[in-house]
Amino acid sequence: MRNIRTPLLTLIISLLILASYLIYTSKLDKVEKKNEFEIEIIKSEEWGALKPKCTYDKNPYISAIIIHHTATSNTYEDAKQVIRSIQSYHMYTRGWCDIGYHFIIDKDGKIYEGRPIWAVGAHVKGHNIGNIGVALLGNYDEAKPNEKQLKALINLLTWLCIKYNIPIENIKGHKDYNPATKCPGKYLYEKLDEIKKLVEENIKRLEPNKLNFTINSQNSPNIITKLKPLNTNNF
Repeated sequence: MRNIRTPLLTLIISLLILASYLIYTSKLDKVEKKNEFEIEIIKSEEWGALKPKCTYDKNPYISAIIIHHTATSNTYEDAKQVIRSIQSYHMYTRGWCDIGYHFIIDKDGKIYEGRPIWAVGAHVKGHNIGNIGVALLGNYDEAKPNEKQLKALINLLTWLCIKYNIPIENIKGHKDYNPATKCPGKYLYEKLDEIKKLVEENIKRLEPNKLNFTINSQNSPNIITKLKPLNTNNF
């Protein structure tokens, strides 16, 4: 009987150890997932972009980001239609190759690809080379940007700053280059210092060994990047 009990006891102990290990690793996985966030970028072909009507100039470097608003209505239902209208205006009224911005963020926090990031933009006269143009869809001289937009903006800026080694101080509003414009609107512009502070905190809390930054299609698997949870309670 003793000979039978010994293997049985050993088996029970082994199963208990295995169960404890699985519970432990499960908890670790949950903790790790709290440090993740998703960047999903809707590619230009997915929002129905027109083909550019000329050849882009290539950015020799990327060193700065400019925040804009599109100064369009805040009560839109179809963001893709609004972006197509902006592209058409930029191309056929302004005479540009393509939509002027590199990224557009709608009121639901969805990020849309504009012209390719390697291409020189058309969003800040005299300062387009090396400058990434990010625009929030709407008029933020009339309304305040919402939390979804601000979180998406912070995530996007974090990614861009890391990927292209852009200094935080090189994140600016359009009116910093052209005082005559109201862009990006007073309610967005007044948040820029806070936004930059949160981006800086985000970068400091990164786990570099787990980074995997790639622009992905909306229809492809989401990009998972290991970041500490965003501190956006003040929004």
